[in-house]
Amino acid sequence: MVQYFKGIPKENDLSRRNNQRIACFIAALHTKTLESLKKLKAEENLDGKGLLGAWHERMEGTQRDYRKAFYHEVVQMSRTFFQEVSDKEATEKAMEEAEEAKEKKRAGEDATEKGKGKKKMVSRRCFVCVRPHYLSAVQS
Repeated sequence: MVQYFKGIPKENDLSRRNNQRIACFIAALHTKTLESLKKLKAEENLDGKGLLGAWHERMEGTQRDYRKAFYHEVVQMSRTFFQEVSDKEATEKAMEEAEEAKEKKRAGEDATEKGKGKKKMVSRRCFVCVRPHYLSAVQS
């Protein structure tokens, strides 16, 4: 667990990624604790106080194997959660960038189409402007 938090950069403790890492740890801790308590309750058929005592004994008892395994699983789960969040963000960012590129391409095509239309108008205008002079020159 200590290694997990040592891996979080210290230079910007308010960064979104650091907060995501911490939130993923808390989510993993909650998930694993709930899972472990449900399992303990089912195995030993305990009520509230009995469950609390059994949990305390497992976590704080003389043998720390359960506690070490528990937090090892929490850290692994939090890394998995964080990776899933990072992958989802990367996918969303790529999709947004692709959509922006499509919009720019559409805007560029629209501008090209409008530009073609303007060129035609300019050439028509030029022809209209030149035509009277051309006709007068041809007629004389």
